[in-house]
Amino acid sequence: MTDGAVSALEDVRRYYDQNTPRFARFGEGHKIGAIHRAVRPEPGAVDADPLRTLDRLVLDELTRLSDGFVAPIDVIDLGCGLGSSLVYLARERGVRGTGVTLSGVQAARARENVKAHGLEGQIEILEGSYLALPDSVQPAAVVFSIEAFLYGPDPAAYFASAAAHVAPGGALVVCDDFLGPAGCGELSPRDQRCIDDVRDGWVAYSLVSVGRALELAEAAGLRLERNIDLSHRLKLGRARDHVIALTVAVTRHLPLRNYWLRSLRGGHALQQAIRRNLIEFRCLVWRRPDAAGG
Repeated sequence: MTDGAVSALEDVRRYYDQNTPRFARFGEGHKIGAIHRAVRPEPGAVDADPLRTLDRLVLDELTRLSDGFVAPIDVIDLGCGLGSSLVYLARERGVRGTGVTLSGVQAARARENVKAHGLEGQIEILEGSYLALPDSVQPAAVVFSIEAFLYGPDPAAYFASAAAHVAPGGALVVCDDFLGPAGCGELSPRDQRCIDDVRDGWVAYSLVSVGRALELAEAAGLRLERNIDLSHRLKLGRARDHVIALTVAVTRHLPLRNYWLRSLRGGHALQQAIRRNLIEFRCLVWRRPDAAGG
């Protein structure tokens, strides 16, 4: 691993070690112990909780794969945060789960969450990089990352690691932000500053285009199955977002570099980037061909 990658990992670790208590308390997912965003469900969805939309997309893949794998199905959460998604999948489908997070604070809280739900023998939480999983982590039917791919220091290394842990016939699910068509061409100074604020404020080291992600995944031996644009289903412009915008405007030119203010600036910039089609929020699903190439 290069010195730059090590530095990036340390930046992300500190970002989440310092911000997780605030995310867990004030984030929109605090009611279910999650720190990912709410996404409006599709019309007629059985579970209409917007905070579970991304988890349900992973659950959908488990349903599609259920005939090809013997229960209990194994899943791996690369960037598991507080373990909320694994707990949800274990309760809904009885999976065996492994979660990995770079943050020691998150790992401790995730283990507490697993214990509180009586799932200690079913879910294991590891502290470390998802680019260097221990040999004890065996390939799983579904490997997924919910708003965690973005924080890796090397997107090519992410897909290599993820693909190596998808069992033949299994799936990789990534729900995250990607550069949109408007963000890939020549940018105005205003648009460039917006994307730079997302990268710096959200420690988004792997903010790449969908096309680049598809190239890297294919090179790792994965075949694209679904590409779902969720941008229009995000909740933007809430009352809290206006308060954050004001905070960002007041503090932008102050010589402050703490991770909380960086996260506010990055989140505000991300909303603006999505509104201007510079960035898209997507769910991408790949399949690893089985031994027969199917």
